[in-house]
Amino acid sequence: MPCININAEGEVGMTVYLSSPDIAVPADRDVPSQASGPAADPAIGYAEALHHIEGVPLPDAAGNSCAGIPAFQGSVAELTAGLLAGAAAGHPAPAYLCWAHETSAPHPATLPAMQMAQALRLKAGLPFGVGQQGSLATVSAAELLVAFLGAEGKRYALLVAADCVKPPFGRRFHRAYPKGDAAACWVLSAEPPGDYRWAGTRYALCRPLAQPPFKWERWHFETAERQVTEAALRLAAGLRDGDVRRSWLVAQQVSAAFLQEIRNTVRQDGRIRLFERAAWSQANLLCADPLVSLRGLEESGELKRGDRVCLLFAGLDYGAAAIDLQYLKESGW
Repeated sequence: MPCININAEGEVGMTVYLSSPDIAVPADRDVPSQASGPAADPAIGYAEALHHIEGVPLPDAAGNSCAGIPAFQGSVAELTAGLLAGAAAGHPAPAYLCWAHETSAPHPATLPAMQMAQALRLKAGLPFGVGQQGSLATVSAAELLVAFLGAEGKRYALLVAADCVKPPFGRRFHRAYPKGDAAACWVLSAEPPGDYRWAGTRYALCRPLAQPPFKWERWHFETAERQVTEAALRLAAGLRDGDVRRSWLVAQQVSAAFLQEIRNTVRQDGRIRLFERAAWSQANLLCADPLVSLRGLEESGELKRGDRVCLLFAGLDYGAAAIDLQYLKESGW
C-alpha cells in the first residue's frame, strides 16, 4: 500500500514522500456512448441536472459505442473495496479519507465517501470528497490532506482517486479518448519511509469558453483541446529547470492529438522521457489516470534513483496540473 510521508511541520516546502499507488482497473467491456441527454430541467432529477453541468457528449466515429474500455458495473464504493481492504490491513486507521473524483454518483444520497469510510470501518476519521475540478481534483485532494496533516498533527490520511461513469453521463466527448473506470489509493503518512520525494505541484488553468460545456459544438471542443494542450506543454517545459539528471513525464490520456503534441515536445529535449502505458492506451481513466500509468512506469524497470517524475493531470474544461516527484529507490521495480 502506498504512502505519502509528511514531516511534522506541515509547511510549504516540507519533505514529503510517496510510494507506489495501489490501483484497481476493471475488465474491458463494450459499452454504449450516449449521444444526447434529457432536457436540462432540475425538476426531473439530480442526475439529469448534473448531466447538463458535465456536458452532452457527441457521438464517436463508430456510432454510439465505446469498444474495449475499462467499465465497472457496480458502484465506485464497490470498485474501491479491495484497495480499502489493503489500506486497512497495512496501516493504522486514517484521520481523513478523501475521495477525488471527476464523475458524480447518480444521486447525492449515495455518499460514496461515507460508503468507503464504512467499508474501512473508519469510526473517528473524517470522510469527504473533492470534485467539480475534472481530473485536477486528485491534485487538490492531495494538497488538502497534506495541509490537514500538517495543521492538525495527525499521522495518517487516505486518498482514493476513483471514477465510475454511470448513465445518463456519456463516456465520449468529441474526439477525446473515451472515459474508463478506475481507482487508485494512496496512504499519506507523517512517518517515513517513502519511495518518492514530493517536489511540489504546479497549475496551468484554461480560460473558460463563453459557452458552457453542455452547449459546446465541434469548434468549442477543438478550442478546448488546443487550450489544455498548451497548458500541459507549459507545465512540461518546467521539467527543464534544475539539475535533475533525467525527467519522466507521465501525462493523462486525454486524446490522440493531445499526446502527439506532448511527444513532439519531448523529442526536442533528451533529458525528458514520456512514458505511455501499454494497457488501456486509448482510454482516459480520469482522476486515477496518471497514477495507473505511474504504476506501469515502475513495473517497466526504467525508473532509476534520482529521476524526476511529473504526473500531468489534464481535462478539456479545466486545464492542467502537475505533481512533481523524485524517485528515491536504488533500482527499478
